[in-house]
Amino acid sequence: MASPQKENGYTAIANEIMEALAKIRIPGEARQMLDVIIRKTYGYHKKSDPIATSQFIEFTGLKRSIIHRARKRLLLSNLIAVYKNDNSQVLSYSFQKDYNKWIPYTKKIAVYKNATDCIQKSAQTVSIIEAHKRNKDIYTKDIALVFETWNDRMPMKITTLTGKRRDHLITSHKEPIFVDSFNTILDKILESDFLMGKVKSQGHNNFKANFDWIIKNDLNYVKIIEGNYDGDKKDIT
Repeated sequence: MASPQKENGYTAIANEIMEALAKIRIPGEARQMLDVIIRKTYGYHKKSDPIATSQFIEFTGLKRSIIHRARKRLLLSNLIAVYKNDNSQVLSYSFQKDYNKWIPYTKKIAVYKNATDCIQKSAQTVSIIEAHKRNKDIYTKDIALVFETWNDRMPMKITTLTGKRRDHLITSHKEPIFVDSFNTILDKILESDFLMGKVKSQGHNNFKANFDWIIKNDLNYVKIIEGNYDGDKKDIT
């Protein structure tokens, strides 16, 4: 019979954080991984800790591929930060304790087959994850989360799923920097007068950084990350 005792070790975490965690939806595997991160940091009175994937597997019993997927979910929800030390191959993790910066995971976004459906079915929404179950070639759950995060944060909503958009996104999704820095990309877009269409320039009077422009060329989102469009800077290609 298990008989855990606080005297054998415990993790100190503020009640305010526990109450905030109770109010946010975190998918099962992601929550398991988050618990490990909290245990390995707060449990040792540290703000961050290098945690090998093998440790996550040992603590959770999850497969390596699921651990990687859970990490992407936590990053997109801004619940954790991940960075790599220069002298180590092991990633370091920290928990984002400022719950006002968390981005809730949502199940559904509006999806339409074509423009005609947009007109005829004005209130219809379909879960991307449900569509994924019907046709595994449409989107992985990770890609659906990218769509949902964009729609949660950006004023330029995504309502139509096209083959070209899917192909561009799948290509971008293969680059770790795209998913791991996705919230940074969105932050920089929202903070850039030019990318938000507030600054006019010759030849780009109607430009605004929509989702398709972000993913059509990996140089676009890399330049955003590097600060090429900070403030009212213009670096359109």
